Amino acid sequence: MIRLENEGDVADWFRHRLPGVDDVTVERVGRVSRGVSRETWVVDVRVIRAGVAAEESYVVRRDLPDGTVIPMPLREEYEVYRRLADSPVPVSRALWIEDDPRWQPDGRPAYVRTKVDGQIGRAHV
Repeated sequence: MIRLENEGDVADWFRHRLPGVDDVTVERVGRVSRGVSRETWVVDVRVIRAGVAAEESYVVRRDLPDGTVIPMPLREEYEVYRRLADSPVPVSRALWIEDDPRWQPDGRPAYVRTKVDGQIGRAHV
C-alpha cells in the first residue's frame, strides 16, 4: 500500500502506471480543500519520456475514509470522464482507476486524470 502524502510512494505509483515514462519525480502532492463529496489531490511531477523532461500535473480523486455523500460510485465518476474524452465537451482526460490493492493510496480505490488549469467561479444566471 502506498501513502498519498509520501512523494516517493506516489512517484513509484506513477512510474508503474504512466505509459511511456522513463522516470517520474514528484515535485508536490497536495490536497485541494474544496468539496465534501470526495477527496481531491493535485500531483505535480517531472517526467522523462525518451530522454525529454516535462512538467505535468494530475488530479487524484478518491472517496473519503468513511465513504462519500453522493450516490455516484467513484468508478462511475471515472467512467464519465473517460467517455467524454473523445466528445466535443472540454474535459480533463481520465487515465486510470486504481483497483489493485498494492497500489491503492492508503488502501482506498482512486482514479487519476490530467489536470486542467482554470478557476472555480460562480455561474452567472
